[in-house]
Amino acid sequence: MNEKHALRDRASWKGFMVASFAILLVISIVFSIRFGSVKIPFLEIWSTFSGNLESEFQNIIWNIRIPRTIVAILAGANLAVAGVLLQGIMKNPLADPSIIGVSSGAGLAGMIILILYPHLPHLLTPVAFIGATIVAFIVYALAWEKGIAPPTRIILAGVAVSAFLGSGISALMVFYSDRVQGTIDFMVGGLSARSWPEVEVILPYSILGILLAIIGIRRMNLLMLGDRTARSLGARVEWIRFTMTAVATLLAASAVSVVGLLGFVGLIVPHTARLIVGNDYRVLLPASIFLGAAILPASDTIARIMFAPIELPVGVIMGGIRSAILSIFIEEENGMTILRTASISHFFSDKQVLKQMDLELREGQIYSIIGPNGSGKSTLLHILSRQLKPSQGNVYWKEADLYRLSPKKAAQELALLAQVNDSMDLTVEQLIAYGRTPHKSMFKRIDEQDQILIEEAISLTKLDLLRKRNLSQLSGGERQRAWIALNLAQQPKLLFLDEPTTYLDISHQLEVLEVVAQLKRNQKVTIVMVLHDLNHAAAYSDEVIVVKKGGCIYGQGAPEKIMNQKMFKEVFGVEADIYKDGHDETLRIVMKPLKN
Repeated sequence: MNEKHALRDRASWKGFMVASFAILLVISIVFSIRFGSVKIPFLEIWSTFSGNLESEFQNIIWNIRIPRTIVAILAGANLAVAGVLLQGIMKNPLADPSIIGVSSGAGLAGMIILILYPHLPHLLTPVAFIGATIVAFIVYALAWEKGIAPPTRIILAGVAVSAFLGSGISALMVFYSDRVQGTIDFMVGGLSARSWPEVEVILPYSILGILLAIIGIRRMNLLMLGDRTARSLGARVEWIRFTMTAVATLLAASAVSVVGLLGFVGLIVPHTARLIVGNDYRVLLPASIFLGAAILPASDTIARIMFAPIELPVGVIMGGIRSAILSIFIEEENGMTILRTASISHFFSDKQVLKQMDLELREGQIYSIIGPNGSGKSTLLHILSRQLKPSQGNVYWKEADLYRLSPKKAAQELALLAQVNDSMDLTVEQLIAYGRTPHKSMFKRIDEQDQILIEEAISLTKLDLLRKRNLSQLSGGERQRAWIALNLAQQPKLLFLDEPTTYLDISHQLEVLEVVAQLKRNQKVTIVMVLHDLNHAAAYSDEVIVVKKGGCIYGQGAPEKIMNQKMFKEVFGVEADIYKDGHDETLRIVMKPLKN
């Protein structure tokens, strides 16, 4: 099977899932129209739409059920698209519209109308929309510094502003407690009494916002490559971030102003769609639209029939679903440890090189092992990757003894890129095909499924044009990418890289590290690498593992927490000036000798 066939196969799966979400939307619409305090037979619904006869349910269908369903569809789609944009902009899979203050801004503005001016209900939607929009721009202004607004600053500004506005909402509820009853539907989020006027309010914003999101698909995909790569391709990263935030604000504010403070949709829907169809916004955006548009009317239907004829606000149902799904995510997060060590020590002859090391590696993270020469970094990597067995202690793979795995099973789970690889008289494609060895019996040849995985490894490492070239004809960076592709063809859960940038020039070092970052983002592979360049470790790692002389762990954690002046002095014997890059908030380190 050639590469086009493999790509077509993956695209077919994603297309199937998007189509499934669309079918789910159709089912949700039908059930939303049929069920409620009054159950309408399918024949009556068909008769109403076909116009064949007068139905006693026509008024309910046309003036209550249909507009309410349309509002639910548009609000669900708007919140889902706002969430999927913000998760890409903030580089945070759990970001949602509330993170930029939209919910709090709309909430406070809406509460002012409902409590102070209850005789002007027609102002609720426009005022809530204006409040949400103003707050979003305030958040962006607070985050702006030296010509940029990094995601971390936007999130912090959003949290601060949301907390302040939340206090304002609480103050209104305290001072006007006798009027709070009329605000419950808005505060919880509901679709009760939503009809054609609300459709007219939200529809133009939905059309405009979703069209702008579709136009921005290519720009969002550029952001997913990372700020550095996006800038190198000519993208104006800050402008993309600003305009897409404005689109998300437009969509979220219009939804909140009509249905109230609904959570869940903007958080869980895009997060779920991303897990199913991946990060490509060409597929992720329509998947999120259909799924968000299906979830809200379905939840509203449940809210109407659960205690019929009493109708619950849809926000109550959404809150229950959100709690259940977040509990699942928390359980998954708690169970993400895939490799841990228990007091491992190691000796070479009489020399102890590792002492009582306890580590924990979690799924989908990049770890860099750093430390001075002779501290035992490579020895630790070889023990973790099952190339060495520790003299004392043990290593556990998903709570099973790592060394009790068969060599074949271990090779299916773990892959190692050695520091030095022998030159072989093979083409790139032939080398990568060897990565399927752990999954084949002695006499079994490469089959169609193997070829799909080989093509995927070639595509991920950007070796398409080099596949027929001999390894000896490649540059250092290209050759290193070919060996990484070999490891990827193994389909490991955990990839170990022993000094992958050694002997490479600067451009090829960054080339390899960008591939590593993309593997983590797109393939969810856990990566452990030994690095000497501390700036690279800070820029590309989720956590660093610092090993000091004598083979002891100095610390493990996020670079900004571990890599401080005290660590550099005690571990490396140098002084360091540490600051954050003004473009992407990564640490930058300038080292100098200790002062006498």
